[in-house]
Amino acid sequence: MALSDVVSVVEHLPAISFQQTGDPRTDMLSIRGIATLANIPGVEPDAAIVIDGETLARNAQLDMNLGDIKRVELLEGPQGTLFGKNAVAGMLNIVTTAPSLSDGLSGKVSAGIAEYGDYRLKAGINVPLSPTVAAMVNGYWAQTDGWVPNANAGQPNGGKGHGWGVRGQLLWEPASNLEVLLRVEGSRKVVAMPSTVLVNLTQADVDQAGGGANTAMTAWYNNFLKISGITLPLVNNNHTYLNEDRVNADARNFAFSGKVTYSLGSVKLIYNGSYRNYRLNSNDNELGIPVNLAPLMYAGPSNYKTTQHELRIESDSDQKLRYTGGLFYYHLNDYRRETDVQCWNAMYSVPNVPAPTSLANFNCASYGGPVSNGPYNGYNIEDYASSVVTDNYAVFGQAEYDLTHNLTAFVGGRYLTEKQTMTYQTFADDNEGPAYLTPFSASATHSHFIDREGLRFKAGDATFFATHSTGFKGVAWDNGGGKNISEFVGPSAFAPAPPEVSRQFEIGVKGDALDRKISYGLTLFDLRVHNYQARVNFFDPSNPAPTVQRLQNAGTLGSDGVEARIDFRPDNHWAFGTSVNWIHARFTSDTYIACNSYAVAMGACIAGADGQMLQNLKGQAPTNAPKFSADANVQYAFAGPGGLENSVRLDFRHRASQNNTISPDPFEIQPAYSIFDLSYNLHSSDQRYSLTLYVKNLMDKFYYQRPFEPAGIGWGAGENAVLPMDYKRYFGAVFTSKF
Repeated sequence: MALSDVVSVVEHLPAISFQQTGDPRTDMLSIRGIATLANIPGVEPDAAIVIDGETLARNAQLDMNLGDIKRVELLEGPQGTLFGKNAVAGMLNIVTTAPSLSDGLSGKVSAGIAEYGDYRLKAGINVPLSPTVAAMVNGYWAQTDGWVPNANAGQPNGGKGHGWGVRGQLLWEPASNLEVLLRVEGSRKVVAMPSTVLVNLTQADVDQAGGGANTAMTAWYNNFLKISGITLPLVNNNHTYLNEDRVNADARNFAFSGKVTYSLGSVKLIYNGSYRNYRLNSNDNELGIPVNLAPLMYAGPSNYKTTQHELRIESDSDQKLRYTGGLFYYHLNDYRRETDVQCWNAMYSVPNVPAPTSLANFNCASYGGPVSNGPYNGYNIEDYASSVVTDNYAVFGQAEYDLTHNLTAFVGGRYLTEKQTMTYQTFADDNEGPAYLTPFSASATHSHFIDREGLRFKAGDATFFATHSTGFKGVAWDNGGGKNISEFVGPSAFAPAPPEVSRQFEIGVKGDALDRKISYGLTLFDLRVHNYQARVNFFDPSNPAPTVQRLQNAGTLGSDGVEARIDFRPDNHWAFGTSVNWIHARFTSDTYIACNSYAVAMGACIAGADGQMLQNLKGQAPTNAPKFSADANVQYAFAGPGGLENSVRLDFRHRASQNNTISPDPFEIQPAYSIFDLSYNLHSSDQRYSLTLYVKNLMDKFYYQRPFEPAGIGWGAGENAVLPMDYKRYFGAVFTSKF
């Protein structure tokens, strides 16, 4: 199986659903059906990502290429007692390869080529510099010409991009009980053209979806498409219509870290510290459509600066009582500036002002929009910045004790205090935001105790377990987008959504059978996330105040499920493996959102205090939570001439349909899909040389991910969706040499 990065590994973990939209800010990682819905700066992810002990700030950073990955571990459910900042749904733990004094001069070079002008090169070398010092350097380079054809002549394909990265590590072992490891890395990834397309909707679909207040906007938008050379209905749902009027995303990453391990008898003292500066500049067309109108934009930089320090003590693993404890500090400065340039008066068809007949004569000022200085005369402009500074202090510990030879009990806890400060400001060219929200700064501090306890019982080759755990995620802040929080008039009225807390019970069994020819696992779980943070309608039937949409607690999410895994290796030739997940994730308390046309037609709406039609989500599935997921593989290995060894592997993955918006809507449901991949590997008996030929999406099954409404005008022409690189069959090869 050809796996080029962490994202391709995650695709084969059924308990995870990871979706990308082309804009890394909106990437979403879900574990056991629980994911963060809001992608604004002041909202932490529900599912955490930890790399070599360092907690990443946001899910967008998962798309970094990390060089030589040693292993990827999925830890489902709340993980607060041993791993960094807590996560309410679970965490992805990534461990990379470290330098070695015993491996001597060694390394690996890998070169890959695939269709769509996709080229990848990775290299790493381990160099002992002395009996006590070793260094390792890893680097990579990648580029692709894109895999989504562009309907506009001369424009690049969707998915076009390139990236590079380098990582250096230095290991020093001055004594048998002391180890010092230093790391420094830098990388860059550019997405020149997103792989988004307009979903194939009929004209009737568009007209129905744009009904009510959006009717005029739909008519104007359709005319805008017409003068851009595009007619409805859109039948090419495998083409992009975007123009390269701006680089879509440019991510730059710099980090350094250090780890010191000191062995003292039967215990180890470990210090782990890191600093990371991740900068992401995102650009999008405000309309999310094919026209090349540079002023209509939705753009700005995001900057995550993190500092982490952890000091822990660990006992030897062969003792009857095993324990871990320590102190933890985490600092995050999350800054985001957003410039949103619109022409709302034109979109909503100001009376007596006709829609433009050509792009050449389009001028937003003629539609009576706000007057601004500079290049955006007549446009509605939101130009603001928000910063959320987080300081997290914690003391943690966990102990395991063997009650009998077969029975082990464990208990752990973490007591934390977290302070967050939100600052919001507007800039001189902002002619819309100040009318809704004045600049301010506000803080919130919370303390919380997280616990984890359970039992493990070993019976032969099987281990039974039962675990209870709790989780915590800090307060959530809206980033000040004026239109979404227009009820706020200053800092006295602005308050963050309170922290999320989670609780999980799980029981299961894992083990081996038939002299380890079979390994298996079965887990049943019940997970509840209280005070779920999302942008929903604020609604109180007993309060006549207007109904408004804002970031707030959206009640409780529940997720129950079963996870099963079995691997079977009957002999030296055959290997079989499969993992399946079934989850039932849904809102379990009253949660109100604005009704769309589909909900109205279904009679699922009620009138809010101000007459606005609302829908209760209780019982509905959240986003990114397929009920059923599966992964399976079969491999056959055989010897070839000249000492060469061969293997053929078939991989299968399936995801059931899922919601991609908090509002149940048939246009924003991702259909189920099943994908087969086939690979052939040829390698030398000493593993020094290998060649892998692969076919992705062997059955050429068309599918897309994450249907979502365009950034600016939503239902004007239906929905956008993301085409992954394997939305149709393609071929590739990877050659690897070790020395």
